[in-house]
Amino acid sequence: MQGLTKLHPQATGTSLLSFYKDYFFRFPQGEDRRHIKHKMQNSSTFATLNIAQDYNLSLHSKVIENAKDFNTTQHLNKAEFNKPTYYSGNTLEETLQDIQEIKSLCKSHNIQCKFFINPIHQTTYKFLDLNLLNNFKDNLEKITDYYDFAYLNAISENNFYWHETSHYRSIVGDMIIDTLTQQEKTKIPFGIYRPHRPL
Repeated sequence: MQGLTKLHPQATGTSLLSFYKDYFFRFPQGEDRRHIKHKMQNSSTFATLNIAQDYNLSLHSKVIENAKDFNTTQHLNKAEFNKPTYYSGNTLEETLQDIQEIKSLCKSHNIQCKFFINPIHQTTYKFLDLNLLNNFKDNLEKITDYYDFAYLNAISENNFYWHETSHYRSIVGDMIIDTLTQQEKTKIPFGIYRPHRPL
């Protein structure tokens, strides 16, 4: 969940004490809170957390996401959806090298790892350097198999699934997880499996 992520202290220069203090005492907001509540209510794994869940969420019930809020004319036609998110620079080689190292590390420690490329909102997609993106995808196939969500599809073209042109909603994250784990079929065909094609 985007709201619960924090950069590693080596990337920010903060102390480990500050990092863990902020991390463990950080309270989820908005859609993250709704997402956690839904998972708690539908999983026996979190049964023992119900008391804390009910107490914490009751204090912040106003920020729990309502899906209807994302299906209004006002949300679907927000001006933000006409503004692409720009990405500058070319880190293709460095990124591929990092992925190769991650894959090797996982293999040496017997860790199952699945790779995927995030969905991209249609407005941002149309402003991308598609040659660079497709070059990355082709080179990634030489390193590992992966799931490709970065193409124009029913998710990328529907503002209902997005906060703006950079961040998709938790519902999309759930669909990605469903695709990766194949636990249940998503209602909308989503994601293309690209097998490993070594040199």
